[in-house]
Amino acid sequence: MGTSKNLGIIGLCLGWLIPLAGLVLGIIGLCLQKEKGKEDRDKTLNIVSIVIAIIFWLVWTYILI
Repeated sequence: MGTSKNLGIIGLCLGWLIPLAGLVLGIIGLCLQKEKGKEDRDKTLNIVSIVIAIIFWLVWTYILI
């Protein structure tokens, strides 16, 4: 497994509970994917991680307010 894929998976898992960590890991994984020219599924995984982190950040913000 590549580093980009690992960060995407970890970002996806953390995006549910700690959205900021999921967002950061997704962005880092996306940047690493661009540098090394990895496969498209790594890019998709990191984009999904970023989207889920943003959605759950909004959900947690709504719950806390």
